[in-house]
This record gives sequence, structure tokens and C-alpha cells, in this order.
Amino acid sequence: MIEWTMGEDEEIKPEHRRDYIGGIFQETTYGEDDNESGVADMLADLMHFCDLENIDFDDKLRIAKLHFKEEKDGAARVRAEKKEAGDGHKVVEGGG
Repeated sequence: MIEWTMGEDEEIKPEHRRDYIGGIFQETTYGEDDNESGVADMLADLMHFCDLENIDFDDKLRIAKLHFKEEKDGAARVRAEKKEAGDGHKVVEGGG
């Protein structure tokens, strides 16, 4: 089983999500060719799963996009607040 690798009080960051999905890619055939093909294969499999489970994939994708935007906007806001506060942390813009 793939698990989150982070401290108990640590906030989930985009890097954690990337590493989590990277672990899934390593333990499956999704990443055999390349990550781009793996993502397409994973999405297609999720579509099959949703179809068989009577889950509206397009609706869940819409919701996932909203979550992604909120999480990404929140991370950008925290970086800007740290930069404005001058807390000594190096701020790198343009991360995913």
C-alpha cells in the first residue's frame, strides 16, 4: 500500500502529492513508458472504474479541478505572505 510520507503536523504540499502519485507509478505499469502516457492510462482506468460504479467521472473531474485550484492558490498565498513577512525563507515562484 502506498502511504503519505510526511510528518504528523506537516501540511500536505504539492510535492507530497507528486511523490505519492510517483509511488503509484513505480508500483504499477502506469509509468512504464513515460509519465505523460501513464497519466492518460490512469485517467482512462479511472473512467472505466467510474462507469462500472455509476460515478459521474466528468463531475468528479470538475470538482477535482476546483480542489486543485484552491490548493494551488492557497500555496501561492502562503508563499506571498512569507515573502511579505520577510521570514528568511527563500521563495521560488512557478512551482507545480
